[in-house]
Amino acid sequence: MRLLNARTLQLTEFASDFPPYAILSHTWSSEEISFQEIHSSEARYKLGYQKIQRCCEQALVDGLGYAWVDTCCIDKSSSAELSEAINSMFQWYKSARVCYVYLADVKGPYRKNARTNLLTYTPEGNPSRWYTRGWTLEELLAPSNVVFYNREWQWIGTKLQLLEEISDITQIDVFNLIELNIKPTCIGQKLSWAARRETTRIEDMAYCLLGLCGVHMPLLYGEGENSFRRLQEEIIRNSTDMSIFVCNEPRSPWGILATSPRSFADFPFIPNLAAKTTRRQLPYEMTNAGLRITLPLVSIRSRIGPGPIRITYHKTAEQIAINSGFASGCRYKDSNSTTPCFGDSCLDYEERPCYTFRDYFYLAGPKNNTADIQDEDAVPWAIAYSGLYHYYMDYAIQALTAVIKLGEHTVTGRGTSLTLSNTDKDLADQLEIYERGDEYEELLNPADIITSKDPDNKELVQDFVQWVLSGDSQDVIANFYKEDRYCLYKGFPTEDSEDVETSDELS
Repeated sequence: MRLLNARTLQLTEFASDFPPYAILSHTWSSEEISFQEIHSSEARYKLGYQKIQRCCEQALVDGLGYAWVDTCCIDKSSSAELSEAINSMFQWYKSARVCYVYLADVKGPYRKNARTNLLTYTPEGNPSRWYTRGWTLEELLAPSNVVFYNREWQWIGTKLQLLEEISDITQIDVFNLIELNIKPTCIGQKLSWAARRETTRIEDMAYCLLGLCGVHMPLLYGEGENSFRRLQEEIIRNSTDMSIFVCNEPRSPWGILATSPRSFADFPFIPNLAAKTTRRQLPYEMTNAGLRITLPLVSIRSRIGPGPIRITYHKTAEQIAINSGFASGCRYKDSNSTTPCFGDSCLDYEERPCYTFRDYFYLAGPKNNTADIQDEDAVPWAIAYSGLYHYYMDYAIQALTAVIKLGEHTVTGRGTSLTLSNTDKDLADQLEIYERGDEYEELLNPADIITSKDPDNKELVQDFVQWVLSGDSQDVIANFYKEDRYCLYKGFPTEDSEDVETSDELS
């Protein structure tokens, strides 16, 4: 890897142990400085030289002695070096201390508008060209620290500060903008992020996705769209993610494989069925006759309508999950009991029971009902009722605000409870929340009761866990009411898969 000395603008090569460095993300234009030109006296008179110079100056301000710029740090006359660089690019951006995004077509910075920030838009009111390029996708997602500058190298803001605007433009959820893989994201979803982006060369539309998809492959410029077929084949060889087959291209010359990321433009929301399919999934492979694959047939029973969250911390529920194959029991050394055990008494740590809760989705959307959900299924959501909810960090409000602005709907995580505080009443008044889940949903998420590794009061901890799995605790959980008499939880399922009766309100 070559780096520019930020003080001298001289190139230095590092085999490993790279020093801290800044990295530049930009769109190419005329008069870019190449590897062969960077040390020539004529380079400083080209427009691209100022971009390199300002990048290095900013690196010094940020306390960094080195910078990396793709135009001059790669010898593109060497096909071997170019291939190595492109296969390493994602990691290079990820390892940088800071990534400077230079928006050459943004004049700002603009003052924040009441309706939208417009901080990374052109004077004509369009998002910067930077958002349309294929290579800038990984340059946005790989680094954890991204700072945006306008064409005068004036500071616009950081990626975290511009989350709402960036998500609105790119259609990438805020979780992955904050940190890629902060939540599991399927291949089909990742390819959809590139669906409306472009590259100068056809092959680069596949090559720019190598790091994002976690694969490596040699570059063959001149192969055209075949590069995207090779990318998909490489993904298939390295993963069991079946979402790669969910593309919208009915007449692809490669059968089930797509010809470009554009085929994933309307990639649907696909729930994670791993809990149901992992035990039965067989390996698949590409052969000289095509794809050989065996797919499980999964029955999904669901409805849309009101319903409380079910918490089923109970021995009966646990045993149902074990008998159904969705959870596993453990064995005492001296018995075949599936009762929970602790520490050294457990014969097989991996075979401990899974304490499970029912699985539900929540659908949030604007009150104008763009999803055309029927009136009888609509469930207007109350303001906050519980402090027990899935942790959205600090960005749930931005996500829900985007839902309203775009006139779209979003699905929360599974087993999630949406909570809006009283300070968010204006936002809540604009939303409809729908629950999606089956009354006797079989896809149960595993959950654990977590204690310290070697607690001083170990016996008390064991007693507590046994109490949580007892009917006594369920009486407490199932009859836990808020001050407004709202019943927070219902009871656990019985062995005949019927819930214990509890009233929704106190009489």
